[in-house]
Amino acid sequence: MIFATLATDENERRAAQFLISSIRQYAGCYRDSQILMYSTSKETTYPFRDSSGNTSQIPLSEYPANAPYFFADKVQAWVQAEVLLENQTDTLVWIDPLCLVLREPGQFALLQDNAAAFRPVHIQNIGLSSQSPLDYFWQAIYDQCNTPRQTESVESFVDENSILPYFNTHCFSINPKLGVLRRTAQNLKDLTQNSQFVETCLSDHIHKIFLFQAVLSATVLSCCSLSKIQILTPDYSYPFHFQEKITLQKRITDLSKITTLVYEDFGNLEKLFQQLKSSEEIRSWYENLNSTLSPLDNNVTS
Repeated sequence: MIFATLATDENERRAAQFLISSIRQYAGCYRDSQILMYSTSKETTYPFRDSSGNTSQIPLSEYPANAPYFFADKVQAWVQAEVLLENQTDTLVWIDPLCLVLREPGQFALLQDNAAAFRPVHIQNIGLSSQSPLDYFWQAIYDQCNTPRQTESVESFVDENSILPYFNTHCFSINPKLGVLRRTAQNLKDLTQNSQFVETCLSDHIHKIFLFQAVLSATVLSCCSLSKIQILTPDYSYPFHFQEKITLQKRITDLSKITTLVYEDFGNLEKLFQQLKSSEEIRSWYENLNSTLSPLDNNVTS
């Protein structure tokens, strides 16, 4: 199991320090796994603290800065990680910097014939009801990706809708030998070179934001059936930023019951330790790390 993440600004670089430390502290048998730390900064000498010495800092190569959709830099980091690890591992774990690993993340390990492990999206947003025909947006994506029409569904975690398979990308695992992430990037490139698709489907903010996620979902499903995708349990990619919208029956209020947590905004990091129950050990881990990160640690230095 090899982890990869991307930091694009100072808050994400600071968050990545918490992420790396949480892996080293709480990932169990995976605690010493290699971590690829991609950065959009040309400087790679930011002094990440890593007790294992097994974090590689890698500048992100060029990506389409003028792409008509969001997160082109993240997609490029996926591609670079997949190419680098193609012959090194069967399990590449992508995890956003604004996440924490709080228990051994064994469900990421791709065993038997599993090709990937994902959580369904938290909210439906641009997803389609499982009973709905494909709209122009999804039909164009399925056509580009050669994705079979889906007969199975998943449930969005927060708003609890039955939707066609559509996956969250805060954290997931995938076998880099399959080339899915490279195919995703190529499908995005081809789609956004179609002026009719761009004009018709990317005229609003929400479709620009989530296009990359929809294309990844369709590309994965063009390679394998839903039965080959491990659907992670709700303690993976648990969305603290949606805590008040999660039903009481599904809401997790104890950090010891969460495997990977996403908090979306750096300002939420302190809030989650105020609002969720935590052991003295994990609270001390957070407070000690937070206190030792001086303002200078927020800067990339040469």
